[in-house]
Amino acid sequence: MSEETDQNTANERLDLSQFEGHTPGPWDYEIPETGDNIVVDSEGAFVAQVSCREDSNTRLIAAAPDLLDEIERLQLILHDHLICLECGWRKCYGECKPETED
Repeated sequence: MSEETDQNTANERLDLSQFEGHTPGPWDYEIPETGDNIVVDSEGAFVAQVSCREDSNTRLIAAAPDLLDEIERLQLILHDHLICLECGWRKCYGECKPETED
């Protein structure tokens, strides 16, 4: 992958609307004696089955609602500090042009 491709990917904003309607958190996980790990919601209802015994993968999936909340929080902070979420420049106001030095 070229450096230009890396930079373009780094500036892409994750479309959070694709996650609307997900099962609300917090999520937790259970590791049964036999079978796959499972992720459950706060009421113990099934959310997902993880087909590996790697606890770290299961913990990551269980943390998804918290991670999504953190992304949303950080996007608001960036917006409040006038950092363009499209291009990364300060004070671009949606025009996606770098500030000129005076």
